[in-house]
Amino acid sequence: MQMCNLESAWLRIAVKAWCIVIWTGSLLGCEPPRDTTQETAPSEERYDRREEDSQERKRQSKDVQQSDKPTHKHDLTAKDPRWYITMHGKPAGNTVHGINSDGDLLGSVLGDVPESAGGAAQGVRGMLHTGRHGLLLVSANMSDTRILWYGSPNADGMLPFDSTFTAKRLANPEMIHSYALAVGIDGTVFASNQDTNTVTRYSGIGTATPGQAIPVPPEIAGLGLPPGTIVPRAGVSPQGVTEIRGIAVGADGLLYVADRGASQVLAFDPKTGLRHSVIADASRGLKRPIQLLFAPDGETLYISDNGAPAIFRTNVRTGEFILFANARTGCPELPSSLALDNEHLFVGDRKRMQILRFKIETGERDRDAFVETLPDAPEFMIPASVVKASLPSPASGDARRNDKSDG
Repeated sequence: MQMCNLESAWLRIAVKAWCIVIWTGSLLGCEPPRDTTQETAPSEERYDRREEDSQERKRQSKDVQQSDKPTHKHDLTAKDPRWYITMHGKPAGNTVHGINSDGDLLGSVLGDVPESAGGAAQGVRGMLHTGRHGLLLVSANMSDTRILWYGSPNADGMLPFDSTFTAKRLANPEMIHSYALAVGIDGTVFASNQDTNTVTRYSGIGTATPGQAIPVPPEIAGLGLPPGTIVPRAGVSPQGVTEIRGIAVGADGLLYVADRGASQVLAFDPKTGLRHSVIADASRGLKRPIQLLFAPDGETLYISDNGAPAIFRTNVRTGEFILFANARTGCPELPSSLALDNEHLFVGDRKRMQILRFKIETGERDRDAFVETLPDAPEFMIPASVVKASLPSPASGDARRNDKSDG
């Protein structure tokens, strides 16, 4: 009996000792061995959270590194912007930011818009240089779509607000949720409109009535289109567009349109509104073309496609067509904005909120992102100074257009 009591006493002491070990270990940050037989691979939700946390840590790190760099608008004279960029619409990105040649964000470059003119831009999208007259900017708010006109940069690099170039109104009903802007060789301004899947056109700056919707040409007037319409939607015309995004004007004077819904890039005559040709379609690999950018020669056209995903390049005069970049060669999953300098094609990555850079000659992507972390998804990127392009005169553009057969 005494032996049993002695064994019981020793057992109680051992249990207490083990408990003390576990308690002490918890205080020191140690853990007892785990049973790992029931562990499973991380769920997609947990992976997404880790990815978001990683991006947030990178963003915070970038903010710390740049905390000593000038970001206030009055500091821009120290580092003149090389690029302007618009982003998707979060508060941090809902403006035009300057970017210097090193890929550093310099902060907003937009002057204040008075409430009497509708207040600040909401949902910024496409931009368009107007030479010495400054910059046009899309404010894509669906209930109050406007194209805002900003003057040339002042001494501190800011773009002062000038006026509202044009806006959605009874005389311009198709301009809803505008996306991209382009300028014709005669100065006409074009806007692609997501919610109506149309292109509308306006008298250019320097005319007697800048921003006024141009009447529908007689060639398509029978479709019953509202004022300003030059490219109709597919429901109105068999030549129309199903899901419009980017637009651009070539040296031939034609208006090029990305139809994301039909997996096509189309060319239209900007005077008649008639379809001229199909530049590329699904047979070339297109899935969801989103943005278009001409090189300064006005013939080499870059196409970003966030369905492939890929960047395509074509010569609209010769018909040459190549796959410039795809996922295997570094094209982002959601490519968006396109911009060019003498040596590189810049591509916006909407998923990772970065700007990537590819060599024009080889298609090789730089190992590091040009802009590592943006505050929002990139939309449009243009040079901060006007790129001089050797475009033909309107007369020569008409001659070249007449020489090209309909497609």
